[in-house]
Amino acid sequence: MFEILPIVIFLIILLVFVVEGFNSFLKGNYFRFWFILFGILYFSVRPLMIFFEFYHAFRPLDLDISDINKKSYYINVMYIHVIFGFFYLLVSKKISILDMQIRKPFLGEKREIKKAEFISLLVSVCVLWFWVPYISFILVMAFFVVYHKKILSWLVFILVAVSFLYVSDNRRDFISLFLLMILMFSIYMDKFKLKKLLFFTVLVGISFSIYFVISMRNDSLTELANIDQNLIVQVIEIETDFSIVNDDLNYLVDQVVKEPLEHINFNMMIKGLVFFIPRDLWANKPETSTREFAKLYSKSFYENGGSKPVTFIGESLISFGPVFFIGLFLVYLVISFCTHSLIMSFALFLMIPSIIRGPFEYYFFVIICYMAYRFLYNIIDLASSLNKRL
Repeated sequence: MFEILPIVIFLIILLVFVVEGFNSFLKGNYFRFWFILFGILYFSVRPLMIFFEFYHAFRPLDLDISDINKKSYYINVMYIHVIFGFFYLLVSKKISILDMQIRKPFLGEKREIKKAEFISLLVSVCVLWFWVPYISFILVMAFFVVYHKKILSWLVFILVAVSFLYVSDNRRDFISLFLLMILMFSIYMDKFKLKKLLFFTVLVGISFSIYFVISMRNDSLTELANIDQNLIVQVIEIETDFSIVNDDLNYLVDQVVKEPLEHINFNMMIKGLVFFIPRDLWANKPETSTREFAKLYSKSFYENGGSKPVTFIGESLISFGPVFFIGLFLVYLVISFCTHSLIMSFALFLMIPSIIRGPFEYYFFVIICYMAYRFLYNIIDLASSLNKRL
């Protein structure tokens, strides 16, 4: 009875999220739909794969899945889903506000970009480009979306895609681009009408087909016809990111339940505020929680510069231990802050995968970038007003 109870609770919570997500899909509540979808992807799909024995021998990178105690595994899955369910209830009202914010630019008249706004955005992005280039792009794209500059927002996206071809060989970077493209397309949809839904489905299918090809470790596309099932499963488990992130999270919960962490480092709160300080000047600067997890449980991977995302739930556990709810509240505060600005609402929308996956400091980056933009705009606007008076 008690062995099956965690699985039953997990499936009930999953069913509630599926119904909630489908309802949001029909109503065109974009933020809520994608938030739930990525929540299911990162928290639920992998346990279902384990349940139906659709997996390969990876868990996490350096552990064999045969070592799993299924009973404790699904107890951890239950804990994770209860926490995520609680968090969803906590942020549900804020998500409703974000959904209304996202509709605003498309319900009212088109707004013209003021010269001061554009200059402020350009300067703040150029300054922060050296630290957080990807986040700077996110803010620019959100800015153009708010001002109905569809062509410019897509040009920025293409610029990001082209730059990735030259600066990154990480397949997970490319899947983030495909996700970003899909998210941007959904912004411009007037709810999910049939024709647009068909095109949307084709877009998703083509995007992930291209990514699937990129993910293959074969040198020739002609070899794809001879791929065995194990290789396909490996691609799903490892290259698509969500499986290994979920495995790491489950492993973390398992370890924390057995033996609570001795050191609570508060990195989730601190790291985003000190990111601009070079490590050459501060050798002991706090590391991101994704690095902390690797340091704790995968020494060799950590020493080679690796990091392991464990979602915002895992980061909360690493940073705050038994009072992990402080970390959940930090994420809630960031989402709340973003409801006060159209640009930030769209920026957060474009970062939905990062909201679930982490690392948390990304949210600090985009807020700091936005605050720099607003600060510069207020100064330029004030100077312009004073100049007119004179």
